[in-house]
Amino acid sequence: MNKNDKRESYQPLVSVVIPVYKTEAYLSESIDSVINQTYSNIEIFIIDDGSPDNAYQIAVNYTLSDKRVHLIRQKNMGLSGARNTGINLCKGEFILFLDSDDRLVNNAIEILLREAHLNNADAVFADRFIKVFEEKGDKKIDFHFVSNQKYSDPLFFALDILIEQGRAWSACGVLYKASIIIAKEIRFPVGYTVEDIIFNLDFLRHAKIISVVNRETLYYLQRNGSISNSFNEKLHEINLFIDKKVDQFIELSGCKKETSLLKKDALLCRNFIVLFSGIVATNKIEFKGNRYTFLKETSSKSRYSEAFQSTKKFNPFFNSRLVMIYFQMMYYLIRHKMLIPAYGLAWVASKFTV
Repeated sequence: MNKNDKRESYQPLVSVVIPVYKTEAYLSESIDSVINQTYSNIEIFIIDDGSPDNAYQIAVNYTLSDKRVHLIRQKNMGLSGARNTGINLCKGEFILFLDSDDRLVNNAIEILLREAHLNNADAVFADRFIKVFEEKGDKKIDFHFVSNQKYSDPLFFALDILIEQGRAWSACGVLYKASIIIAKEIRFPVGYTVEDIIFNLDFLRHAKIISVVNRETLYYLQRNGSISNSFNEKLHEINLFIDKKVDQFIELSGCKKETSLLKKDALLCRNFIVLFSGIVATNKIEFKGNRYTFLKETSSKSRYSEAFQSTKKFNPFFNSRLVMIYFQMMYYLIRHKMLIPAYGLAWVASKFTV
């Protein structure tokens, strides 16, 4: 049997989990993108997370026309809870998560599965995606991360990309080996909007080999009202939660501690700048009138202050060159406790879309 025969005979079941909440306008295109994949040995779990719109009936119609589609309706538990419900039902050798307002490229599963098979990988990440702007319908290719290395070591990937660059957090469009998720009881943390990085860190700690494809496999819809595009007033709490989880990852994975801790501090600096910028820009009433005082007090807290003083290398990645320059400037100003200029720069930046 030649290599092509082996490849054609490799047809594992792939489980696709699609959580649904208030996305009836996008759901059909999302499900269609999975049903019409060039790779057909799939099962699809649509998790209606108590959606108050017509999403449930849309999903019901798909279960009637395609036996691969399964629908579960539950009370609202949030994105993490919906994905965890899907995990508990999956029977596939691999699991792929897809948000219900995004779509897969028509051969995405075939691309990811081929890479997993060729490299015996426990997970396959795509380094790029197609961003679709809802308002105008424009499309462009953006990168989840950029690296000159060909990663196979999960720990190096976690430290260099997820932590130091602050990238590849999203679990959508990633092909995961189900046996690791099940055996190690890896689940998404309920109650946090950054559940993906926690899931990925937990998974990568137990994986042996990963692979990266230099292909776009996902259409990501940029919506003005989406969770990822809204300021979260709990961001300070979330930043410290991520910091704690990264610390646990370093401790449990046995990484070289000094280098790893510097990368962890770089991530906290990045996340604080996101918090700083969001508070300056937000119109939420709880921050009006006391923004600067809050930021001054928060920046002096031990973990933030410690991170800015200890970081020797600060190179977060963003698709926009202007955003990267902005973060470098903000890092310099905050590191040197120049908060008034930092506040002014953040205010100016909030008036532009870059």
